[in-house]
Amino acid sequence: MQTMGHSRHSIHWFLRWGLTLLLFMGGVTLWQCSEPPAEDVTPPVPVIINPASDLNTAVNVYTLRARVTDNQKVAGVAFMQGTDTLGRGIQEENTSYYYYRWNTHSFANLDTVENIYVEAVDAAGNQASSETRRVVVDNRGVAPHPVEITNVSAPVTGGSIDKYQLNITWTPTNAYYFDTYLLYRSEDEQVDSLDTLIDSITIRSQSAYADTHAMGIQKSFSYCIYVVVDSIWSAKSNIKSGTTGDWVEIELDQVTPVGKHTMQVHWNRTLDPYFKSYRVYRSRFAAIDTTRDTLVFYSEDHNRNEFTDGGLHQNTNYTYQVWVTDTHGAIFKTDPVSARTLALQPAEFVGATNVTKYSATIQWEPSSDAEFSGYRLTRSADSLFMAEHDTLLVTNDVSRTAYSDLFLNGDRDYFYYLWVLDPDTLVTGPPLVVHTRSVTPVILNSLVPGRYQFEMSWSQYLPVRSDFRAYVVTKTVNDTLTPVDTIRNLTTLTYTDTKDIAYGVNHTYKIAVLDTNGGVGFSNGIMAEPLRIHRANVVNIQPSGQDGLILQWDWADQPESDFAAFQINRYTDLFILQNGDTTWIGDELLEEVPAALLWKSSQIVTTITNVAQRSYTDNAIQQSEGDYAYQIMVKDSRGNLEGGEILGNFVAMTLPSVTLLAPANITNHSATLLWTPAQAASAYELFYNTDSTGMSRDNSELVAETVNLQANVTGLGSGVTYWFAVWARDSRGNYSERSNLVKVETLF
Repeated sequence: MQTMGHSRHSIHWFLRWGLTLLLFMGGVTLWQCSEPPAEDVTPPVPVIINPASDLNTAVNVYTLRARVTDNQKVAGVAFMQGTDTLGRGIQEENTSYYYYRWNTHSFANLDTVENIYVEAVDAAGNQASSETRRVVVDNRGVAPHPVEITNVSAPVTGGSIDKYQLNITWTPTNAYYFDTYLLYRSEDEQVDSLDTLIDSITIRSQSAYADTHAMGIQKSFSYCIYVVVDSIWSAKSNIKSGTTGDWVEIELDQVTPVGKHTMQVHWNRTLDPYFKSYRVYRSRFAAIDTTRDTLVFYSEDHNRNEFTDGGLHQNTNYTYQVWVTDTHGAIFKTDPVSARTLALQPAEFVGATNVTKYSATIQWEPSSDAEFSGYRLTRSADSLFMAEHDTLLVTNDVSRTAYSDLFLNGDRDYFYYLWVLDPDTLVTGPPLVVHTRSVTPVILNSLVPGRYQFEMSWSQYLPVRSDFRAYVVTKTVNDTLTPVDTIRNLTTLTYTDTKDIAYGVNHTYKIAVLDTNGGVGFSNGIMAEPLRIHRANVVNIQPSGQDGLILQWDWADQPESDFAAFQINRYTDLFILQNGDTTWIGDELLEEVPAALLWKSSQIVTTITNVAQRSYTDNAIQQSEGDYAYQIMVKDSRGNLEGGEILGNFVAMTLPSVTLLAPANITNHSATLLWTPAQAASAYELFYNTDSTGMSRDNSELVAETVNLQANVTGLGSGVTYWFAVWARDSRGNYSERSNLVKVETLF
């Protein structure tokens, strides 16, 4: 055993395994943190087992084997050949045995390989080497060891995965008698020497190959490699597969109309390293068909990614598609994109001015189209344009923006269409609707009512083209419109209507103007009522004995000039009764006084034809048994009636106060009081008080209630002064004012 030999190599080997050793030592240090461990100075003991002796024969892949022990822990084992490391020892299932499979093909046949030994290091860094062995390599007739393919992939070229190349890399062989690498390819996952030989490589150190043979876009291939030594093939290497790249898609991102006859086409520039050309096709259909459609652009400059397509039809839909061709003849097609060329735009109407009954001026904005060649203005009687029926007013005038149409009829709708022309076509927008004026109405200036007539006046009609036909006076009574008269003289501007004047009803007058084209224009309306008959009102009602009432009346304003008669109406069974500040309906007290009095029945008492008569006595009543009211109706010569205010006996018949006469029969304790009668009184109430100040029924004492005109008062005090007063009372409980006061002094 050699423990100190190979010093130069030992340093080299220690450096190779230093990381493992330091990690192991670090772990020990962390584990023994309480006190430092005892220094380990004992090196490991490596013993080479195979080859067991010198000059053993090594063939093909030869297994080197050793046993390594240590008093602590073996950190690493390596199999060496001189100063070269053949390989790291592999431990056999936690035993002290280590092995390495040595590919001997890197040595010449029958060559004696010196200094085969094992080197070991422990956790403390102690190292030792085994004794050496010599072996004789003899690989005559033995197949070489196969290589390992490490990767098959397409390279990235110009930012894209290559479509037509796969790169294969492998671990090169160390065969001493190397002849060639044989590289086979298949489109299946399995590949061997029966498949396509794509190349033979005679450089042993070569470890990569670029396959460009008969490639295709997005195609997958599998590869294997054979190593040939002295015409002897190694076993097949492992199989690796790879797939070529795809197109880097471009997008036809813009098809933009820039006029009526031009399109701007733009797409993303391709980065394909195999680029050959762009081709752009145009179609009027949604899909491109190269046998039918037009090739409008071709370029082999990959930076050229837009062009302008001209000579197109306006307002037409076109579809474009970009084709990218590569050097292998493959074609990529963008999605088709469609757009419509711009159309000739109609001009807009400004409006209509100077519109009269028979004319209008039509105005419009000028066209901004570069190919504009003129206007056409047509007029239609309805909203549907029909060239064979409508009127052409302006044709192909490039400068005009207004037209005065002088041949219209009044009060009608006209539809104007403005057509804009270019060399190819003409277009129009929505029509301009113009309504000509109707007959210009006159103004009804005044309406003066009389009893049986209305006088009126109006402004004169201003004719256009002598189109006046007539004035028609109309009136509306009770929602019925009636033509009164027709006046055909333009300058006649007044009229007096005496036909069918309805008394007491509003009349509304309008003047209609007729023109010669059948047009009608109505003036403003004025409403008025015929003058009313002058009224007469009842001014007083006084009783006339127990069975009559005397009526008095007078004119409210002035006497009626067309007087025929007074008609006296009497109302009975008064429905509403008023008593002082209270109002009653039957037996129910009202909170508010009604606006009008209601009567259950009425009758004509008499008719008086004497205009000077101002009074009448109605003796056909029972004054004490009912309530009555009267109204004077004035009748004119045509039988029309106008009533005055209603006046009732419940208002006029306030009880008069009585007059106390001088007392009589005064004694120590009695006296007789006498008084005058009060009309319509049903009883009298006699009161006395010892104080005359503010004497009333409320602060005085009732001493007698009688229907007679005197009362004998007894029970008076001797030598006392008394003041007496009488109140008259009617059948409804109404009281008269207080009588005068009478002083009575009784005797002692």
